[in-house]
Amino acid sequence: IVRAFIANMKAGRVVQGGSSITQQVAKLLFLSPERTLDRKIREAILSILIDRKYTKNQILEIYLNHIYYGHGAYGVEAAALTYFGKHVDQLSLSETAMIVSLPKAPSNYSPYRHLERAMMRRDHALGRLVAINAITKRQEIEALKEPLTLTGLKKPANKAPWFAEHVRRYLEKKYGADRLYRGGLTVRATLDLKLQRYADQAVRAGLEQTDKRLGYRGPLSHLDMEAGDAPDWDQLNKKRGKGADNLSMYNPGSKLRGLVLAVDKTKVDVGFENAKGSISIKNMNWAHPVNPARNALWVAKIKDATKVLKRGDIIEVKIIEGEPTEDGALPLKLEQTPVVQGALLAIDPHTGYVRAMVGGYDPDVTKFNRAIQALRQPGSSFKPIIYAAALDKGYTMASVIIDSPIIFNRAVTEFKGWKPVNFEKKFFGPTTLRTGITNSRNIVTIKLLDKIGVGYAASYARKFGIVSPLDANLTLALGASQVSLSEMVTAYGTLANGGVRMERIFVKSVENRNGDIIEKNEPFGAEAIPPSTAYIMVDAMKNVVKEGTARRIGRKMKRPIAGKTGTTNNYIDAWFIGYTPDLVCGVWVGNDNNKPMGKKETGSRTAIP
Repeated sequence: IVRAFIANMKAGRVVQGGSSITQQVAKLLFLSPERTLDRKIREAILSILIDRKYTKNQILEIYLNHIYYGHGAYGVEAAALTYFGKHVDQLSLSETAMIVSLPKAPSNYSPYRHLERAMMRRDHALGRLVAINAITKRQEIEALKEPLTLTGLKKPANKAPWFAEHVRRYLEKKYGADRLYRGGLTVRATLDLKLQRYADQAVRAGLEQTDKRLGYRGPLSHLDMEAGDAPDWDQLNKKRGKGADNLSMYNPGSKLRGLVLAVDKTKVDVGFENAKGSISIKNMNWAHPVNPARNALWVAKIKDATKVLKRGDIIEVKIIEGEPTEDGALPLKLEQTPVVQGALLAIDPHTGYVRAMVGGYDPDVTKFNRAIQALRQPGSSFKPIIYAAALDKGYTMASVIIDSPIIFNRAVTEFKGWKPVNFEKKFFGPTTLRTGITNSRNIVTIKLLDKIGVGYAASYARKFGIVSPLDANLTLALGASQVSLSEMVTAYGTLANGGVRMERIFVKSVENRNGDIIEKNEPFGAEAIPPSTAYIMVDAMKNVVKEGTARRIGRKMKRPIAGKTGTTNNYIDAWFIGYTPDLVCGVWVGNDNNKPMGKKETGSRTAIP
């Protein structure tokens, strides 16, 4: 230790360690992880005090109960459970040697990741125990012969994977991976688990419903059963484990893949590894061919199963409630994993606390968080910002704009000859701003933006927290500039909070292993727009929900709600952002590749449900 201290003093910085077990305890319990001379001095002083107060065995016990053993296990008891599924006093000599070999480099010597390397470390530890006469040579030989049976890593239940991953990235960027995973940090987040559960259910159900409405893309694959082809069941249902060992996969609500054994007009017989099922025609009548140009609401239901599936098809199904048939066939429903994606973000407008977040259909497939990372055209959901800007220019909700045909022939614009139209493909004459926003009239909004100025409106949008680049032309009125869902939810939160924009907060506080608060994020906001403007906009957007484009949700809600839908050209994006006095929730639905979803897949039909 003295030699390391002298080397560090000569260098003027920490270049050499010299940590005893006592020093490790001092560092683990009382000091921060930075490498400085000051910290090294304090470490040495604390080590002397610890040595005076505790015996060597007590110090070792503290050390073993606090160090990191890999895979989230702190302390030897947690390590015993993580690697061998037993308590520390139940470990064999071989298992004990394996565990005590881990702290030097838990990732490098993890038996889950590098079994051969871990076995070499175990063998080395056993050899050292013989060398110091802690065990006999015979005990070493017996331990080396013992087969090593790992319990298998159990994936922790993550009830908010999108939220947790966002927080993990934030913490790793701020504190570093070593401190995040090994520093014993306690993180208090803003998440509301109940709301998160509702959000997950709503997004999954909504995307599945939309995807089915768009049509059936066909079976996953096909086997020539007459030629002797057979399914690889382990591969087909690998996310669920082997069917023979996981009979719970056949419970109602379970989704899995099966083999079509027979098809007639009214039903499909499906086989699994050790079970069978049946799909009645009513549980697959949605499976018409995909056709984006067709309005899915007017498609006739499938009445002949032989036109959809054939023997040998590999398909996705869900087991549904109901009694098996006389021959034991489980009742099934035809399914398909959605291609269409979606995102949801809910915040408390008064604090900025993020209460729920969903970044897509399945976090196991992609970590791309569409609630935060995706930039999409917001369509008409951007219009409230234009109307609020107009109010602060002296307009009122009673101001009248003529909804009539217009052609832009300005030589300075790339849109020369542009003839915008309303969604309904007709014009409505003199229209108040209240009617314009209630019914999402394009012409009224474009003319209004033309009057107040694109530059002014774009600058005004910045007050709401819109930070993405905005096109400096009249298409801004139609939401043609790409923004994130998080930006839009923050903007609507400003309206719900009386004109005060709150910064989004995911993490309330972070404490170190000693309970000291090292980060605390209090709600912070500043007035973005006048309270009177926010109040008028809230009142107008209540009308959107009551009798406008968002009336579908207005009929279902039994409490005051305001909001706005958004749909982009060719039905590529669908939005709805709504708010009550204490919660703002935004939803986006679309394809990652920017392909159209399908005819009439609007914000009202697709995002609101």
